[in-house]
Amino acid sequence: MFITETTNSTCASRRPSPFIEDLPVRVWAVNLQGAWFTQYALAHDISRQGALLIGLEHQLRCGDMILVQYGSLKARFRIVWLRDSEGPYLVRAAVQRLQRDHCPWEDVLA
Repeated sequence: MFITETTNSTCASRRPSPFIEDLPVRVWAVNLQGAWFTQYALAHDISRQGALLIGLEHQLRCGDMILVQYGSLKARFRIVWLRDSEGPYLVRAAVQRLQRDHCPWEDVLA
């Protein structure tokens, strides 16, 4: 399971909040040269509406549509913003799920 419990030692009366680790996902998209590619990345800060994808190896554009798969479930997302970290995390992309597509990591959030 990808959920662990964390506690706040300064406030013992608070309920532990769930912490969801990065999820391995597969991404399909079109790069700046117009060629299709597929690669694995990590979905960070996931929600039902979107996520931050880290570790992308290709240059993309804001507004691009991509396909993200987690397990056997796929959904379409739109890129909201990009950042080239030029480091081990490569390109980061904040993505927002299209409303008509089912959230691929819904079971993790439940």
